[in-house]
Parts: sequence; structure tokens; C-alpha cells
Amino acid sequence: MLPLSAALPVVVAAWIINQAIGFGVLGYRVEMNTLLWGVGIGVAASIATVASAQVPRLLPAAGRVAGLALSLITAYTAWARHRGELKPTSHCVSVRKNVR
Repeated sequence: MLPLSAALPVVVAAWIINQAIGFGVLGYRVEMNTLLWGVGIGVAASIATVASAQVPRLLPAAGRVAGLALSLITAYTAWARHRGELKPTSHCVSVRKNVR
């Protein structure tokens, strides 16, 4: 696993390449909505990278495979939370009103 100081530039470079392909090759429209989505994806990827880099530091005894799995789960959770796709819900607690 790359240290954060090496991983973050790789993620940023991948984001720049992704944007270049999208706007340069695929012809994405240069509109505020499209630009904001691009920035949001870059921010989410950076947050996910920073979050996943903390797992080996916080759980050094987890082992390599478990550490990588936890890093993946942490990165996805951070990314999904940033994008608003993962919201806290109360579906685990069932509350029934007006039960006779």
C-alpha cells in the first residue's frame, strides 16, 4: 500500500487524466453543472484516499489482507458519504404508530 504522500498525487493525476478524457475525447459539455461534478468527484476521491490511508495507522496489527479490505471499505464509505449516496437511516429501528 502506498503511503499517503505518494497515493494522493497518484489519485490527483488519475482525476486529471479522467477529466482530460471526458472533456477532450468524449466531449463533455463545459457547463457549471459538469464542472462541479468533476470537482466533486476529485474531492471525493481525495477524501477516500486520505480516509483509507488512516486504516493501517489505526489498525497496525490487522494484517495486510484485512488492512487492505478495511481500507477499501473505508474509502468507499468516505466517497459515498461525500457524494450523498450513503446517508444515516433509521430503517434498522422499526417504529409503529397507531397500533391497536
